[in-house]
Formats: sequence, C-alpha cells, structure tokens
Amino acid sequence: RSTLFPYTTLFRSLLSIMRMDPDVILVGEIRDTETAKTAMDAAITGHLVLSTIHTRDAVSIYTRLMEMGVPNYMVADAMTLGVSQRLARRVHSCAEPVEPTALDRAVFERNDVVVPETVMLPMSCDGCSGSGFLGRVAVVEILSPTKEFRAGVLASAAHDALVAQALADGFIPMIKEGLRLVTEGLTTVAEILRVTEQG
Repeated sequence: RSTLFPYTTLFRSLLSIMRMDPDVILVGEIRDTETAKTAMDAAITGHLVLSTIHTRDAVSIYTRLMEMGVPNYMVADAMTLGVSQRLARRVHSCAEPVEPTALDRAVFERNDVVVPETVMLPMSCDGCSGSGFLGRVAVVEILSPTKEFRAGVLASAAHDALVAQALADGFIPMIKEGLRLVTEGLTTVAEILRVTEQG
C-alpha cells in the first residue's frame, strides 16, 4: 500500500498517514523541521519514505536535514539512499566531433577523468532551431551511505569531511558523471559546468 498527500498541511497529514501503517509514504518536498522529523521517524520505524529536498549535492542532503534540526542519529539511521540530479542539454545530431579544447582538457584532468579523443561541438540546423541542442539528459550522482559515512554523520562531521568519506567509499560526484556523458557524445563540457555550477 502507498499513500500520497500534497504539500498542504503536510505535517498533519504525515501524522495521520503514520496511523494508517502504509508500506510506502510519498512526501512531495521536505522544507520544514516538523515534516523532516516526521519523515525520518517514519523511515526509522520501517516505512519506505520517498521525498525531495533542495540541496546542491547528494552529501548536502545529510547536512541540510541536520541543519533543519533533525537529530544526527535519525539522519544516519533513516537515510538509505541520496540522489542528486541536474538536466543538461543534449547535443543535436547535427553536432560534430572535434578535438577537446585546452579548457575541456583542463576540466577532465582536474577531475581525474581520461580526456577523450573527441568531444561534440554543437552546430546549427533547422532540426534544433539553430541552438545545437535538442532535449535533455540527466546528470545524476547517487550516494549509498556506508558504515563509515554514517559514523561521520553521527559525529556531526562537516560537509567537506563527509564528501571526503563518500569519495573514499567510491562515490562518483556529479561532475564526473557529467564528463562521462561528454565522453559518450551526449552533451558538452560547458553544459556540464553550467548545470553543476562549476567554473
């Protein structure tokens, strides 16, 4: 069984939902302390809670929840998966393969990603209305917390320390995933830098 409620009167709705003992709870967005705590409590007591929260990256989900007043032990225990995503413009079929520019190479090297032999250069045609792009491609990072990462959350570790632990655990940040999409010819370095807010 699953239960879906709109954001209006969400906190009260969540309390009512808990009494129904659903298997899955869908929360449109967590934006206040009461909703966050209730959602975490539901997750700890065995419910699958799916929700969204505004953060810059997957690691920030944890620090944001703690900043909202959710006890760190609840955040460490309740969170089983964090996903952060952006939508980058997809190059149109009129794009042409070219050698990476010096800037492209620097971005790949700075992020320890192998520089591809070619990247796609957006062109212009009637099919893409002259923009060189058509459609979107998701740039996603997925954080599955390890025991060591949860220990950092319990210790109220700073964001940078949590990022370092996640990377040590094999976490692939969004910029690297974006550069993989560039290597596959789906988008451009400039577009990835734009959507990941890196310069």
